[in-house]
Amino acid sequence: MGKSSELALDQLPAPLHKIALAMQPLYRATPAAIRKIVLEAGVRPEDLQAWADFDHPASDSYGRKLAYKGDHFEIMVMSWRPGDASAIHDHGFTQWGAVQVFGPGEHATFRIEEGVMHTASRGVLQPGQVIAVSHDLMHQMINPTTDEPFFSLHVYGLDHEIDNVTGEARVFDVVNGQVQRVDGGVFYALPPEGIKYIDEGPRGDFPTRLRHLVELARRMKKFGHPDLPRIADLIFSGEQREELFSFLQEILDENLHQTDSTAWCVINREMKEAGRFQDEWLKDLRGADPFHQYAEWYDALVGKPCLDGFMANYLRFFLDHYGVALSKSSILSLGCGTGLTEEFLIRELGVPYANLEGIDVSDAMLEVARRRIQARKEDIFDLGPWARRKGYRLQRAECFSIPRPPSAGRGDSPHRLRGSARRIFSGRFYHPRPYSLVSQRGMVARPDDDIPSQSPVDRRGRAYFPAERDHQYSLSGREDAGFVRRQASAFSASHAPGEGLF
Repeated sequence: MGKSSELALDQLPAPLHKIALAMQPLYRATPAAIRKIVLEAGVRPEDLQAWADFDHPASDSYGRKLAYKGDHFEIMVMSWRPGDASAIHDHGFTQWGAVQVFGPGEHATFRIEEGVMHTASRGVLQPGQVIAVSHDLMHQMINPTTDEPFFSLHVYGLDHEIDNVTGEARVFDVVNGQVQRVDGGVFYALPPEGIKYIDEGPRGDFPTRLRHLVELARRMKKFGHPDLPRIADLIFSGEQREELFSFLQEILDENLHQTDSTAWCVINREMKEAGRFQDEWLKDLRGADPFHQYAEWYDALVGKPCLDGFMANYLRFFLDHYGVALSKSSILSLGCGTGLTEEFLIRELGVPYANLEGIDVSDAMLEVARRRIQARKEDIFDLGPWARRKGYRLQRAECFSIPRPPSAGRGDSPHRLRGSARRIFSGRFYHPRPYSLVSQRGMVARPDDDIPSQSPVDRRGRAYFPAERDHQYSLSGREDAGFVRRQASAFSASHAPGEGLF
């Protein structure tokens, strides 16, 4: 039962009063009948304002209050702040009911087959939509927005009088294979006193476990749970990577075509959500841009002395000694900073403006560079193979690759380059072993010897799994520097065939 702000029947707003009157004689009902009652009542968000609980503790996954308690039914109001999410759960003793949402709530349903929990569906509900609730329903609700709190109305009942209609609800821990029985909120990271008892339960398939861990970590992050680092590392562990590949093998045929469209849609959605969380987590690990105050002073303190003291002479020596024609070369500047050296390359050494690209992790540094040489600043993930190499692009190497754990630390340039280079073509999963050897001119020398004969291979020799066009998370297991070099060359070749970076 929720925190009570219960009113007497005649004190309820008119739509809720109408629902309560209709429910009182109904000891035998169906979920469809309750859904119809809720729809016809015409409830509006303002009717639920008396039970608002948007200031609920961060340890509560959402706000919940009891609005009215009948002999055999309950009317409850939930308050969803941005990012609030219930755990996967059922509704205890409930036999029938209905839920109406008043915002774009994300709703997922689940099924158990042969002791394994699978995600049956996941989508976004329309404001005002009503879903029926049966005794067998296992689901999850989330507010996926960043700035839109909203209410939901919950009506639950059964065929006899009872003190707590939703008592002994099951909260599913699909990672550890446990069921927590609760009489209150179906929250993530419940303390021992919030759990009535624990039963053995189903373990989830890979997408279901992954999303469970992501939402668990997000909730832990909100109230500073001490176990958060362990959960975050688990999400991005090598074990997860292997389980992902194992799951993909289950839903791909010998030609690497998906055989289960529902599972394919689910894994795409959950991988994207894991990528969003990884971005959130890595930003927290890095903290704010450490260069935001330093960038404006950098040239006077470091950049100009270095350029005048040795860098300019070194670059001239390099050109004279090796006879490199910079006017015909393409250059990628790793850690381009404020663009001081890049300005020298353009103005003094004749590098074509359109052939120079830079990568840096500091927005503040890139902003100084943008002003210095009128550069265009973009996120590296916004660039696809169709992008024309026009002007000087400054790209933040923000990576969302599942295989690398966040604990790898800050300033991991090979990791950033590797993640950036992986996004060679939008919309493709890459096999954990790279399938192409790319020459210094960016052309394919030969496919790797271990390419399965049935793998689709594109014209540059890269094998891939087909995926949704907007998919952002590629997969790779190779960690050596040579792989970074080859894949970065391939990245350049995808923009302008025949022109390499190295």
